[in-house]
Amino acid sequence: MRNNKTPEEFIEGIEKFRENEPRDAMYEVAMHLIKEFWPKNDNLENDDAINISYALGVLLLTWNQAFYRYGIFDFEKLRETLKANWDEIKSFRKKELKNSPFLHEEDKSRIKKLFNKFLEALSVTQNGKTKKSPVAVAKALHLLAPHFFPLWDRKIAEAYVDRYLEKPAEKYIEFTECIYEFIQKLENFRKGSELKNFLGKYEAKSIEDKDIGPKTRKFSILKLIDEYNYARFTKGWVKEDEDG
Repeated sequence: MRNNKTPEEFIEGIEKFRENEPRDAMYEVAMHLIKEFWPKNDNLENDDAINISYALGVLLLTWNQAFYRYGIFDFEKLRETLKANWDEIKSFRKKELKNSPFLHEEDKSRIKKLFNKFLEALSVTQNGKTKKSPVAVAKALHLLAPHFFPLWDRKIAEAYVDRYLEKPAEKYIEFTECIYEFIQKLENFRKGSELKNFLGKYEAKSIEDKDIGPKTRKFSILKLIDEYNYARFTKGWVKEDEDG
């Protein structure tokens, strides 16, 4: 785990997050909507793209309120991006990061391309200047493929891979590899500790898991890791031990 932290700290982070973060309701709603709107045959029609873009907007316009405060992204551009990259999106939706030992160059190329496409689609123009949000991109990709794409914000990114102002797609790939290592450490900790029962209560095993969603508050391991990261690095609700 990051900085060799204990299973108890990971559990504390998730509990602190769920006690103190009311905006998480928007995540649960957005996840539910995407699950409902996802085309049954995986073939994206125009109405599907409209519905999924609105579902993404539910989260982005609340969790990224500061960025979109003075203008929002172009929903039509987002829909076109969804349609143009649908084969890649649905492929990643079926993948699980925990089963991807190391990202091959082909994987990195695909992630980089998809990240940059969404970076453009979710940009805003303010006072004649285009502004882009790597945070918004990670959130959108995660909602579309919640078991493969991790979430981050500026403070979380800095804790793992430093700043992402330059070459954000490459930094996101590096961050994804760090989160893969995090998952492996959790798997080791899961054996013979209270973490096993804790994750059994909160973790949805795969995208097909029928228990995933608002009714159970069970989500992907990537969402649980984000809850811990947010509680520790973004909010400071989990304090470092002196020997940490």
